[in-house]
Amino acid sequence: TNEWLLLSTSKDESVRLWNVQRGVNVAVFTGHKGHRGQVLSVAWHLSGTYFASCGMDNMVKLWNVFDGENEKGRTGPVETALRKSFYVTPDACHGHLDEIGKKEIWQTKKFDTIFQQFPYFSTNKAHTNYVDCVQFVGNLILSKSVDNKVVLWEPLVNKGEDNKNTAHTKTQQTPSSILFLREYELENCDSWYIRFESQSPHHHLLALGNQIGEVKVWKIGGDEEDRRKSQPCAKYFCNLTTSGWPGGEADGPSTVRMVAFNPHGTNLVAVKDDATVWMWDAA
Repeated sequence: TNEWLLLSTSKDESVRLWNVQRGVNVAVFTGHKGHRGQVLSVAWHLSGTYFASCGMDNMVKLWNVFDGENEKGRTGPVETALRKSFYVTPDACHGHLDEIGKKEIWQTKKFDTIFQQFPYFSTNKAHTNYVDCVQFVGNLILSKSVDNKVVLWEPLVNKGEDNKNTAHTKTQQTPSSILFLREYELENCDSWYIRFESQSPHHHLLALGNQIGEVKVWKIGGDEEDRRKSQPCAKYFCNLTTSGWPGGEADGPSTVRMVAFNPHGTNLVAVKDDATVWMWDAA
């Protein structure tokens, strides 16, 4: 993934792609086949070529950023706009060499943000309520709803047609079928904005907090070798508690809003509504 690219979600039913090196809003993913409610979460695929979004419309959508060249040798609209964005000169920046382009051609006029209305995959078959967290596990997807459910599933894109390289239009039906793989049991987790995380890049552990100050950990098995070793199970194998610190939780248990593994997967960090940060050894 290019470190200068940023995705943001919004109440206005959109996802925006930013080039933070140039201070440019490259693309807005919204419109005809976009979300019909606030977008709550977004996640890059490990390849950095496409991403997933989810929101209050119960939908999970997959969008292209880099979609390759078509039969005429032309790149898709988002990729084309992204490449152009690296030639924009910010007000505070004057003329250093672009990372993507092969020559210096500076564009000083206002950049024209493009609008992408067509995801290459869109489904509401994984959840029946708000979807507030999504993440890739290889080419599979983990998604969480406010109905005490985290689901691991595969988006079924037509194998006979490279849908990621196809711009869907009003007359084309966007793929929506999924292969349900596993559901993870949750408790006390029906509140908004409680975010899970699985270890990258192998994704053999899944961690998620809840409303009573607990962090539960599941074995999920990222690739085939990990699945044989970890014996993935729908029930958590570890329950971490955040209660009992001096002077804390005077008003009762506090919600664990977010968890994160460090890049090596050796530590797990959790943050709570009571402004405390907790860390455990995950090795």
